Amino acid sequence: MTTVRTRTVDPAEILVPDVRVNAKMPADVAAAFAASVKDAGVLTPPLCIEQDGKLYVVDGRHRIGEAIAAGQKRIQVMVRQGTLQDVLLQNLATTHLTGRPDPREVLGVIEHLTVEEKLDSQEIAKRTGMPRDYIEGFQVIAQTGGPVREAFAVGDIGKNVALELAKVQDERIRLGLLEQAVQFSMTAQSVKEARKEAERLLKEPAASAAALISEPPKLTTCAMCDTAHESEAIRWNALCRACVAALPEIRKQLAAAAAVQP
Repeated sequence: MTTVRTRTVDPAEILVPDVRVNAKMPADVAAAFAASVKDAGVLTPPLCIEQDGKLYVVDGRHRIGEAIAAGQKRIQVMVRQGTLQDVLLQNLATTHLTGRPDPREVLGVIEHLTVEEKLDSQEIAKRTGMPRDYIEGFQVIAQTGGPVREAFAVGDIGKNVALELAKVQDERIRLGLLEQAVQFSMTAQSVKEARKEAERLLKEPAASAAALISEPPKLTTCAMCDTAHESEAIRWNALCRACVAALPEIRKQLAAAAAVQP
């Protein structure tokens, strides 16, 4: 590991890689953070890597952005010599240690490291401290590609659902299950069961792809929000008569509150 040195630089000169994982802040925290940087400056120097005279941010993008917004021309940063590969690996490592990164951004970084940098899961795990099976899950989604990867990237399905869909060998069935997973917000367990049923039916001579994906999941309407969910997502606890009678009024209040949200 190369020596880390402190340097004073213009924050506008620090480059941000096209793919990276970013820390997330609630709106109130972000506002307080921006005010702090404006009043007191950047208190904790961002970490950067220098390659061929150019600085790339590893950790501290928000601090750099707020410093630029506040008109600050010089800030202190910690600088280590390295490569863009090091930038992405250390970016993964720092976000993995400090919070829950956006899995869609993690996918982009791991896909780049796998395809462009030719790193396997063992090397990525060794240099980031992330579990190898966690990394390999993203590699599977990236390798599956197509609509499954796109649905995951835009947030229509979660990681576990995408992994279950990746196990479907027949493309028509995979796309049919994907459509249902998005439309009905299916859980990974529901997709797994549908996948296994499809595999069973495929072994029957008269099985067809259309028949395997035509049956939608069973839905139950929630008495509180009046929306349909998979039956396994419905929960019911014992309520007294007064609380049961109050459900319609509570539902109206929730709908009114949601309507005024920005």
